Amino acid sequence: MSVAATEKRPEIIEIARGLNYVPLCEEYERMVSGMLYNPNIPKLMEARHRARGVAQDYNNLDAKSVTYDKIVDVRFDLLQKVVGQVGSGTFVEPPFNPDYGCNVSIGRDCFINFNFTALDTSLIILGDRVQCGPNVTIFTAGHDVSVLSRRKFVEFGHPVRIEDDCWIGGNVCILPGITDHPVG
Repeated sequence: MSVAATEKRPEIIEIARGLNYVPLCEEYERMVSGMLYNPNIPKLMEARHRARGVAQDYNNLDAKSVTYDKIVDVRFDLLQKVVGQVGSGTFVEPPFNPDYGCNVSIGRDCFINFNFTALDTSLIILGDRVQCGPNVTIFTAGHDVSVLSRRKFVEFGHPVRIEDDCWIGGNVCILPGITDHPVG
């Protein structure tokens, strides 16, 4: 069972400060640190709204308007507007469904297949050359087991880190706080 942290994690906050589109504020720092936080403050709601808009642009690119030899570059440019950081040579097949987007860091030369969902209330860090099959979901979000806590609409999240050269098969769901290393 995963529980909320009781104090901020400076090392996580420092990584987050290096990402694009981060809505820095007290609740954001609590959120990425794994503490209970309120996701319904305007700054965090605005960040999620932004992520939905840019993800919609990414997911709805009219492939008929872009030639096959340009689609990778056009998608990469759009992906840079969705996530907090992305390395060169990375491609994500649409649809891509982020929560905040800004808390996702993808290394270089990665391939993520169709229907990737990232509930990135805390950081999701994918190393270089990570490959994901279709329908992969990564959850960093969690909820307290107390019904009183849920009634207050507070939640928490723990980071997920996938190291270089990992392959994640199709239909995998990765839960908060997981760190995965390649085998072999």
